[in-house]
Amino acid sequence: MTMRMDWGAKGNEEVQVVAVFGDTRVVRLRRGITEIRGGSRREQAEAREWASMFCHEAVLERRRWR
Repeated sequence: MTMRMDWGAKGNEEVQVVAVFGDTRVVRLRRGITEIRGGSRREQAEAREWASMFCHEAVLERRRWR
């Protein structure tokens, strides 16, 4: 798990990468939504577990990259 707190633009939205689990990223959008993006189901499960302990105020949404 890696943590970064920098803002970057991806398409039309600005995102803040909060944590990285392999290919899975926990990101926070400027509008306040926190999402789990990409990666395997196992990495996503690790991200959800991490968020439940350290980012418990976030309501996580899962987004699939196309």
